Amino acid sequence: MTAAPLLASPLSELAQALEAGNLTSEKLVASAIEAYRASDDNSYIQWCPEQALALAKASDRARKAGAFTGPLMGLPVSVKDLFGVPGLPIHAGCARPLPERWQAAGPVIKALSAQLAPVMGKTHCVELAFGGLGTNSHWGTPANPWDKQVHRVPGGSSSGAGVSLVNGTAALALGTDTAGSIRVPASMTGVAGLKLTAGRWPTQQIVPLSHTLDTPGLMARRVDDLDYAFRALDPVVSKQRVVHTSASELADLTFGVPAAFFWENCSPGCVNR
Repeated sequence: MTAAPLLASPLSELAQALEAGNLTSEKLVASAIEAYRASDDNSYIQWCPEQALALAKASDRARKAGAFTGPLMGLPVSVKDLFGVPGLPIHAGCARPLPERWQAAGPVIKALSAQLAPVMGKTHCVELAFGGLGTNSHWGTPANPWDKQVHRVPGGSSSGAGVSLVNGTAALALGTDTAGSIRVPASMTGVAGLKLTAGRWPTQQIVPLSHTLDTPGLMARRVDDLDYAFRALDPVVSKQRVVHTSASELADLTFGVPAAFFWENCSPGCVNR
Protein backbone atom coordinates (compact mmCIF):
# COMPACT_ATOMS: atom_id res chain seq x y z
CA MET A 1 0.00 0.00 0.00
CA THR A 2 1.40 3.34 -1.06
CA ALA A 3 0.35 6.93 -0.53
CA ALA A 4 0.51 9.87 -2.89
CA PRO A 5 4.11 11.15 -2.55
CA LEU A 6 3.16 14.82 -2.62
CA LEU A 7 0.62 14.67 0.21
CA ALA A 8 2.89 12.43 2.27
CA SER A 9 5.40 15.28 2.59
CA PRO A 10 5.50 17.44 5.73
CA LEU A 11 3.02 20.32 5.70
CA SER A 12 5.75 22.88 6.25
CA GLU A 13 7.70 21.59 3.23
CA LEU A 14 4.59 21.68 1.03
CA ALA A 15 3.85 25.23 2.20
CA GLN A 16 7.41 26.35 1.51
CA ALA A 17 7.31 24.82 -1.97
CA LEU A 18 4.05 26.63 -2.69
CA GLU A 19 5.49 29.88 -1.39
CA ALA A 20 8.62 29.49 -3.52
CA GLY A 21 6.59 28.78 -6.64
CA ASN A 22 8.00 25.26 -7.01
CA LEU A 23 4.59 23.67 -6.48
CA THR A 24 0.96 24.60 -7.07
CA SER A 25 -2.16 23.87 -5.11
CA GLU A 26 -3.71 22.60 -8.33
CA LYS A 27 -1.01 19.92 -8.51
CA LEU A 28 -1.62 18.94 -4.90
CA VAL A 29 -5.36 18.55 -5.47
CA ALA A 30 -4.73 16.63 -8.70
CA SER A 31 -2.54 14.26 -6.67
CA ALA A 32 -5.36 13.79 -4.15
CA ILE A 33 -7.83 13.08 -6.96
CA GLU A 34 -5.50 10.49 -8.48
CA ALA A 35 -5.10 8.83 -5.07
CA TYR A 36 -8.87 8.73 -4.59
CA ARG A 37 -9.35 6.97 -7.93
CA ALA A 38 -6.87 4.32 -6.83
CA SER A 39 -8.47 3.78 -3.41
CA ASP A 40 -11.42 1.61 -2.44
CA ASP A 41 -11.58 2.25 1.30
CA ASN A 42 -14.83 4.24 1.56
CA SER A 43 -13.23 7.09 3.51
CA TYR A 44 -15.57 9.84 2.24
CA ILE A 45 -19.31 10.29 2.46
CA GLN A 46 -18.97 13.26 0.08
CA TRP A 47 -16.09 13.59 -2.35
CA CYS A 48 -15.79 17.09 -3.87
CA PRO A 49 -12.96 17.15 -6.42
CA GLU A 50 -14.42 19.87 -8.67
CA GLN A 51 -15.00 22.25 -5.76
CA ALA A 52 -11.53 21.54 -4.35
CA LEU A 53 -9.87 22.01 -7.75
CA ALA A 54 -11.63 25.35 -8.28
CA LEU A 55 -10.44 26.60 -4.89
CA ALA A 56 -6.92 25.33 -5.58
CA LYS A 57 -6.78 27.32 -8.81
CA ALA A 58 -8.10 30.39 -6.99
CA SER A 59 -5.41 29.92 -4.35
CA ASP A 60 -2.72 29.72 -7.00
CA ARG A 61 -3.99 32.87 -8.70
CA ALA A 62 -4.08 34.73 -5.40
CA ARG A 63 -0.55 33.64 -4.52
CA LYS A 64 0.73 34.62 -7.98
CA ALA A 65 -0.78 38.07 -7.40
CA GLY A 66 1.19 38.38 -4.17
CA ALA A 67 -1.52 37.45 -1.68
CA PHE A 68 -0.94 35.25 1.36
CA THR A 69 -4.05 34.01 3.14
CA GLY A 70 -2.43 31.85 5.79
CA PRO A 71 -0.13 28.87 6.45
CA LEU A 72 -2.69 26.36 5.11
CA MET A 73 -3.15 28.24 1.83
CA GLY A 74 -3.54 25.70 -0.97
CA LEU A 75 -3.10 22.58 1.18
CA PRO A 76 -5.78 19.86 0.64
CA VAL A 77 -7.81 19.05 3.76
CA SER A 78 -10.48 16.47 4.61
CA VAL A 79 -13.27 17.37 7.06
CA LYS A 80 -15.19 15.00 9.31
CA ASP A 81 -18.92 14.96 8.59
CA LEU A 82 -19.76 16.51 11.96
CA PHE A 83 -18.61 19.96 10.77
CA GLY A 84 -20.88 22.27 8.86
CA VAL A 85 -19.44 23.10 5.44
CA PRO A 86 -21.50 25.50 3.31
CA GLY A 87 -23.20 23.80 0.39
CA LEU A 88 -22.45 20.26 1.57
CA PRO A 89 -25.15 18.15 3.23
CA ILE A 90 -24.27 16.94 6.72
CA HIS A 91 -25.31 13.54 8.00
CA ALA A 92 -23.18 13.11 11.14
CA GLY A 93 -23.21 9.41 10.36
CA CYS A 94 -27.03 9.25 10.30
CA ALA A 95 -29.11 7.72 7.52
CA ARG A 96 -30.69 11.04 6.57
CA PRO A 97 -29.16 14.52 6.30
CA LEU A 98 -29.55 16.94 9.17
CA PRO A 99 -31.50 20.20 8.74
CA GLU A 100 -29.87 22.62 6.33
CA ARG A 101 -28.95 25.05 9.12
CA TRP A 102 -26.20 22.63 10.16
CA GLN A 103 -24.39 23.30 6.86
CA ALA A 104 -23.39 26.79 7.96
CA ALA A 105 -19.68 27.15 8.75
CA GLY A 106 -18.61 27.49 12.36
CA PRO A 107 -15.43 29.25 13.55
CA VAL A 108 -13.06 26.37 12.74
CA ILE A 109 -14.29 25.95 9.16
CA LYS A 110 -14.33 29.72 8.68
CA ALA A 111 -10.69 29.85 9.77
CA LEU A 112 -9.84 27.07 7.33
CA SER A 113 -11.78 28.62 4.45
CA ALA A 114 -10.24 32.04 5.03
CA GLN A 115 -6.84 30.52 4.28
CA LEU A 116 -8.04 29.08 0.93
CA ALA A 117 -7.36 25.47 1.91
CA PRO A 118 -9.21 23.18 -0.54
CA VAL A 119 -11.65 20.80 1.18
CA MET A 120 -11.44 17.48 -0.64
CA GLY A 121 -14.64 16.20 0.95
CA LYS A 122 -16.48 15.12 4.10
CA THR A 123 -15.12 11.97 5.73
CA HIS A 124 -17.24 9.23 7.27
CA CYS A 125 -17.87 9.03 11.00
CA VAL A 126 -19.71 6.84 13.47
CA GLU A 127 -23.38 7.78 13.83
CA LEU A 128 -23.49 10.94 15.97
CA ALA A 129 -19.85 10.23 16.91
CA PHE A 130 -20.91 7.60 19.45
CA GLY A 131 -18.44 4.74 19.03
CA GLY A 132 -14.75 3.95 18.91
CA LEU A 133 -14.44 1.22 16.28
CA GLY A 134 -15.45 3.31 13.28
CA THR A 135 -18.41 1.20 12.20
CA ASN A 136 -21.51 2.61 10.52
CA SER A 137 -24.49 0.48 9.49
CA HIS A 138 -25.94 3.21 7.24
CA TRP A 139 -22.94 4.11 5.10
CA GLY A 140 -20.55 1.25 5.60
CA THR A 141 -17.33 1.22 7.56
CA PRO A 142 -14.17 2.69 6.00
CA ALA A 143 -11.50 0.07 5.49
CA ASN A 144 -8.22 0.40 7.32
CA PRO A 145 -5.83 0.90 4.38
CA TRP A 146 -2.98 -0.99 6.00
CA ASP A 147 -4.59 -4.33 5.15
CA LYS A 148 -5.70 -4.72 1.55
CA GLN A 149 -6.73 -8.34 2.02
CA VAL A 150 -9.00 -8.11 5.08
CA HIS A 151 -11.50 -5.34 5.87
CA ARG A 152 -10.31 -4.07 9.23
CA VAL A 153 -11.87 -1.20 11.19
CA PRO A 154 -10.03 2.16 11.16
CA GLY A 155 -11.13 3.32 14.62
CA GLY A 156 -13.67 6.01 15.37
CA SER A 157 -15.54 8.05 15.57
CA SER A 158 -13.44 10.04 13.05
CA SER A 159 -13.30 6.86 10.98
CA GLY A 160 -12.59 8.32 7.55
CA ALA A 161 -10.13 10.96 8.74
CA GLY A 162 -7.10 8.78 9.32
CA VAL A 163 -7.84 6.78 6.18
CA SER A 164 -7.91 9.98 4.09
CA LEU A 165 -4.35 10.72 5.20
CA VAL A 166 -2.96 7.25 4.62
CA ASN A 167 -4.55 6.86 1.19
CA GLY A 168 -3.11 10.19 0.05
CA THR A 169 -6.33 12.15 -0.51
CA ALA A 170 -5.60 14.83 2.11
CA ALA A 171 -2.57 16.44 3.70
CA LEU A 172 -4.49 17.32 6.89
CA ALA A 173 -7.71 16.00 8.40
CA LEU A 174 -10.18 17.79 10.67
CA GLY A 175 -11.88 15.59 13.24
CA THR A 176 -13.48 15.78 16.65
CA ASP A 177 -12.70 14.05 19.94
CA THR A 178 -14.94 13.54 22.95
CA ALA A 179 -13.57 10.34 24.48
CA GLY A 180 -11.02 9.22 21.91
CA SER A 181 -12.60 9.94 18.53
CA ILE A 182 -9.35 11.35 17.14
CA ARG A 183 -6.87 9.44 19.25
CA VAL A 184 -8.33 6.00 18.50
CA PRO A 185 -8.39 6.27 14.68
CA ALA A 186 -4.98 7.98 14.71
CA SER A 187 -3.58 5.00 16.60
CA MET A 188 -5.33 2.42 14.42
CA THR A 189 -4.27 3.99 11.11
CA GLY A 190 -0.74 4.92 12.14
CA VAL A 191 -1.01 8.70 11.99
CA ALA A 192 -0.79 11.47 14.62
CA GLY A 193 -3.81 12.96 16.34
CA LEU A 194 -4.35 16.05 18.47
CA LYS A 195 -7.08 16.17 21.12
CA LEU A 196 -7.40 19.75 22.32
CA THR A 197 -8.33 20.97 25.78
CA ALA A 198 -12.09 21.42 25.98
CA GLY A 199 -12.92 25.05 25.26
CA ARG A 200 -9.65 25.80 23.46
CA TRP A 201 -11.40 25.87 20.07
CA PRO A 202 -15.09 26.73 19.61
CA THR A 203 -17.54 23.95 18.80
CA GLN A 204 -20.27 25.97 17.08
CA GLN A 205 -21.68 24.24 13.97
CA ILE A 206 -20.17 20.92 14.97
CA VAL A 207 -22.83 18.30 15.74
CA PRO A 208 -22.55 17.73 19.51
CA LEU A 209 -22.13 14.54 21.48
CA SER A 210 -21.16 16.05 24.85
CA HIS A 211 -21.34 19.79 25.40
CA THR A 212 -18.69 19.59 28.13
CA LEU A 213 -16.20 17.19 26.52
CA ASP A 214 -16.44 17.76 22.75
CA THR A 215 -13.39 19.27 21.06
CA PRO A 216 -12.47 19.91 17.44
CA GLY A 217 -9.08 18.48 16.59
CA LEU A 218 -6.55 17.54 13.96
CA MET A 219 -5.04 14.45 12.40
CA ALA A 220 -1.91 14.44 10.27
CA ARG A 221 0.92 12.18 9.26
CA ARG A 222 3.38 13.39 11.88
CA VAL A 223 3.52 15.40 15.10
CA ASP A 224 5.25 18.40 13.56
CA ASP A 225 2.42 18.56 11.00
CA LEU A 226 -0.02 18.84 13.89
CA ASP A 227 2.11 21.60 15.37
CA TYR A 228 2.12 23.43 12.04
CA ALA A 229 -1.65 23.14 11.55
CA PHE A 230 -2.42 24.03 15.16
CA ARG A 231 -0.39 27.23 14.85
CA ALA A 232 -2.24 28.04 11.64
CA LEU A 233 -5.75 27.57 13.05
CA ASP A 234 -5.53 28.36 16.75
CA PRO A 235 -7.15 31.77 17.34
CA VAL A 236 -4.44 32.80 19.80
CA VAL A 237 -1.25 31.30 18.36
CA SER A 238 -2.11 32.14 14.73
CA LYS A 239 -1.89 35.84 15.57
CA GLN A 240 1.79 35.37 16.40
CA ARG A 241 2.39 34.52 12.70
CA VAL A 242 4.87 31.72 13.47
CA VAL A 243 4.17 29.30 10.67
CA HIS A 244 7.21 27.19 9.79
CA THR A 245 8.23 24.70 12.45
CA SER A 246 10.38 21.60 12.58
CA ALA A 247 10.60 18.53 14.77
CA SER A 248 13.64 20.01 16.54
CA GLU A 249 11.44 22.82 17.89
CA LEU A 250 9.38 20.19 19.74
CA ALA A 251 12.42 18.51 21.29
CA ASP A 252 11.99 20.12 24.71
CA LEU A 253 8.47 18.74 25.22
CA THR A 254 7.98 16.07 27.87
CA PHE A 255 5.54 13.23 27.25
CA GLY A 256 4.12 10.86 29.82
CA VAL A 257 3.38 7.29 28.72
CA PRO A 258 1.23 5.21 31.13
CA ALA A 259 2.70 1.75 31.54
CA ALA A 260 -0.46 -0.21 32.27
CA PHE A 261 -3.49 1.99 31.60
CA PHE A 262 -4.91 -0.09 28.74
CA TRP A 263 -4.01 -3.46 30.23
CA GLU A 264 -5.09 -3.34 33.87
CA ASN A 265 -8.56 -4.87 33.41
CA CYS A 266 -8.03 -6.97 30.29
CA SER A 267 -9.37 -10.51 30.06
CA PRO A 268 -6.87 -13.35 30.42
CA GLY A 269 -5.02 -13.91 27.16
CA CYS A 270 -4.64 -10.20 26.30
CA VAL A 271 -0.96 -9.41 26.31
CA ASN A 272 0.82 -6.06 26.20
CA ARG A 273 3.21 -6.40 23.27
